[in-house]
Amino acid sequence: RPMNRKITLVFAILIFTGAACVIAFRLGKESSAPPATEPAVTGQTNPAATEPRTASGLAPTEPNAGRRQREVRDPDLVDQYGETRTNLSRHVVSDVVSLLDDAVAMGDMMLNGESAGRFGRNDWALQNAIRSTGVELSDEQQSRARELFAEFQQRELGRSKEALDKLKKNPTPLMGLLLASDARSREEITETEYAAQQQVIADELDGVINPLDRNNFRPRDPMEDETFRNGFSELLEDGQKETFDNSIAEREAAAEENAGERKTDISHIPVMDLESLETAVGSARKMTSGFKQVMEGMSNLGPILEQQGQQRDGGNAE
Repeated sequence: RPMNRKITLVFAILIFTGAACVIAFRLGKESSAPPATEPAVTGQTNPAATEPRTASGLAPTEPNAGRRQREVRDPDLVDQYGETRTNLSRHVVSDVVSLLDDAVAMGDMMLNGESAGRFGRNDWALQNAIRSTGVELSDEQQSRARELFAEFQQRELGRSKEALDKLKKNPTPLMGLLLASDARSREEITETEYAAQQQVIADELDGVINPLDRNNFRPRDPMEDETFRNGFSELLEDGQKETFDNSIAEREAAAEENAGERKTDISHIPVMDLESLETAVGSARKMTSGFKQVMEGMSNLGPILEQQGQQRDGGNAE
């Protein structure tokens, strides 16, 4: 429908405009941060004002008795990589979590709630997947395939939420991976040592996507999902099933031949120093945050655009 095309066009324009505005706004805020407080003028400091005191207001009788001993977080990582690098890795992981939080929230908006239909539910991804098998479906089969695809999308969203919750509860494995990557980038450990640590940590980060791989933000091919494939096969007739089975056999043979060539989970994030990674993840986070804000705005703007379109269509019909 013309109205749908208009909404899609407006949505695309606002995505890029909104993302650019968000980045400019945040960079402006960062550059205009207030300067650090000036140190006190020498000779004007009151020693009594800086002397630690007990609850009664008196100076403590034991050295440092008025100070609480600072707890060291992730002591194993601190011992291996130092406190400064460990703290920086924690900050980068926090940015990764925020980025993935926004990505999951956008997925939720696309699949659930009142605005879901407005974003199309990625029906084109389903049609591309069906086309790749060489199978032609009837209208009834198409309807059932859409139901299977919707179930597949919900499973994918649930898997992403589960992996993200696990990362929030225990960020230490990802911190360890990023610190090992940082050490490797500065040649403090060998490639073999890094690969060994990467392999150990990989299982603990299963399902957490690599936010620097743009392919991870595209819909996954449902034909890669066994549950979807089985359900899809059941709705086919004999001739269609033979075509489908041959297509899947070819796909599996190609996947086996290219096994390990394309890894998408976060354990295969590119090797780089923490400062570069902080910049890359921070930029990606700003873009994702911008996309999310645009989608939230479109959720509110969509009904207004549709109403205006209906009024125009009604006027043209007259």
